[in-house]
Amino acid sequence: MKQLSLILFLMSFHSFAYRLNTSNSAAFGNSKIYFYVTSNSTCTNAGIDANELLDLAEEAADKFWNTVATSSVRLQSGGLYETSDSLFQTGILCPEQSDSSCNTATSVPYVSKLLIACNSETTSNFPSDDYIAIGAPTRLAGTRIRGSVILINDTATSPFAGLSRSEKISVLAHELGHAIGLGHSNKSEALMYYQNPETISALSQDDIDGVTYLYPNEAEDCSGIIGSITDAEPPRFLFQFLLSAGLFIAFWNRKRITQKLSIR
Repeated sequence: MKQLSLILFLMSFHSFAYRLNTSNSAAFGNSKIYFYVTSNSTCTNAGIDANELLDLAEEAADKFWNTVATSSVRLQSGGLYETSDSLFQTGILCPEQSDSSCNTATSVPYVSKLLIACNSETTSNFPSDDYIAIGAPTRLAGTRIRGSVILINDTATSPFAGLSRSEKISVLAHELGHAIGLGHSNKSEALMYYQNPETISALSQDDIDGVTYLYPNEAEDCSGIIGSITDAEPPRFLFQFLLSAGLFIAFWNRKRITQKLSIR
């Protein structure tokens, strides 16, 4: 009981910098999420093929997101997604929560899966070499993500080909984070930081907090209940409540021990 009161007290000081990728904290309804690579992803300029991309994504899932004990999310390869639709290769990625209207004739098709493809569209997706890959939920139903798409830069000057294998895995892990509902973190050490994800080799506590918030492992963790999506400290009333609860538990436990000792 003393440990519980201490945990409650310490949690009242914890702040979060992670952001979510949708305004309503949307997440996949099932914590076991399958991802696929489109079969027509030649990825010539990215320096890989569809099967290699699938292997990299699987390593990214296992190295990063599937390691979080406090989260129920498990990302798993579903194989190649058979398609001949060239819009996966040339279309514009259009998140459902977007400020601009999407033209279905020129946009990557909405999907009911988590799909990864190589894409060479230079106007909106990859206007410069600063963009290695992009990813976002593209189909929502309330607070549920129904489909997400990750695109790897396959333009003529794609920087993806020049990355090491471990760097490619980190980039894919970052985009998988976006696909399952996470936005960018303000913490420079986080995988979900907006810059240079290829230099990150492990999840930060902020990444762990974010994925636990969206996909809590309720049997082991309660941070999904009290988590915040701002970088501000918790409200003062929450601090007072947790502090009072911790002190009450400690006092009650002390009283019970005193009673037991007096009986002996």
